[in-house]
Amino acid sequence: MLAAAAERFGPAFADLAGRSRLWVNGEPAEPWAPVGEEDEVALLPPVSGG
Repeated sequence: MLAAAAERFGPAFADLAGRSRLWVNGEPAEPWAPVGEEDEVALLPPVSGG
């Protein structure tokens, strides 16, 4: 799934996706998880704080 998105959206997206957590429909998912048209996909980039 992420490979197809990286191909579509380019290297900057691929770089961010490689460092982010992937969630599908509010649940953690693996990069190879299947995704349907009605699914909600979220990339959560790394954050820092204290």
